[in-house]
Amino acid sequence: MTTSCCPSFVMFIEKNFPELVKYISSSPSPMVETAMLLKRKYPDIKTVFIGPCTSKKLEYRMEKTQGAIDSVISFEELQALLDAREVDLLVQEEMNIDDASDMGRVFAKCGGISSDIAKLAEGVEPVAMSGIDECRANLLKLKFNKTTANFFEGMACDGGCLNGALSLHHDVKNAMEIDKYSNNATHKGIDSAVEMYHDSWKK
Repeated sequence: MTTSCCPSFVMFIEKNFPELVKYISSSPSPMVETAMLLKRKYPDIKTVFIGPCTSKKLEYRMEKTQGAIDSVISFEELQALLDAREVDLLVQEEMNIDDASDMGRVFAKCGGISSDIAKLAEGVEPVAMSGIDECRANLLKLKFNKTTANFFEGMACDGGCLNGALSLHHDVKNAMEIDKYSNNATHKGIDSAVEMYHDSWKK
């Protein structure tokens, strides 16, 4: 199985390795899954994804997202909006939002998904691919049956989403900040996330 959270990776497979499309996970990306959950709980809300990814601007318009995302803006665009409105974030009151698990918080880092999957499922031999060149090399191995791996985490950006093209900064400390953010999570494991997911379907 290959991951489906990076739209550039998914499109790379579809275009260059059509014979491997059958291995792409059927799960929506975290962006889409979260938006779908919110729309089920609050049907009248508008959802805006804010992130470092150029491909999300294409993904949210795809039919498979079922209109769950109303708009996508980048961190750069958000910064420009705040600057234009003369909003100084340093003087704003902070809110503690702690509804994401430690496992969910590492998805933006290459290897985060693989490490989570390895903890949860037996017999999984994951490979984390950072950047298109690594993706191509490992997909070729899969295509010609030259790999022992059976779970392929693909990130088009080197290092993962945390180094997306529209990030405000690209720093080697980004991965360390992700790990710190994960370690500080109140919710450990996936139980609370699974419960929240099932609750969203209740009428």
